[in-house]
Amino acid sequence: MDHDALREEARRLVKESNLSQNRIGEKLGVSSGAMARAVSESGSKFESLQMRIIEYLSGKRLQKRTIFEVEEPDD
Repeated sequence: MDHDALREEARRLVKESNLSQNRIGEKLGVSSGAMARAVSESGSKFESLQMRIIEYLSGKRLQKRTIFEVEEPDD
């Protein structure tokens, strides 16, 4: 799952839940502004909160894995 997919999954789960962004933020101990940014912006700055949102709303555990791949230049 890349950063965009992580954001989209967090957004989808928030939208499908019966809870407001503010209520979810209260449960997770973050501001409403942080919640709004987490479901509208992508990137490493937001991934931790997005993972927490997904875990909280889905009941599933996410594990972060970083993979680096070397690509050979085209000749």
